[in-house]
Amino acid sequence: MDIKKNLGKKIQQFRKSKKITQEKLAELIGIEPKSISRIENSNTYPSAETLCSIAKTLNVDIYELFVFNEICYDKMK
Repeated sequence: MDIKKNLGKKIQQFRKSKKITQEKLAELIGIEPKSISRIENSNTYPSAETLCSIAKTLNVDIYELFVFNEICYDKMK
């Protein structure tokens, strides 16, 4: 399992479901738009601080970003 790839896809899914562009997400959390692209394309891991900011901005619990399969999130809690 490639955690970096799955994490990037998960962030992208949440971002798109909220109808937020990469540019807007970057602006809201205070990083460069290319950094969001690198994270979503699994070229880099976000720092812990950036990861927390992404989760907060997308209004999800941080561990939701690491649920990579079809297991019901409520059951995992």
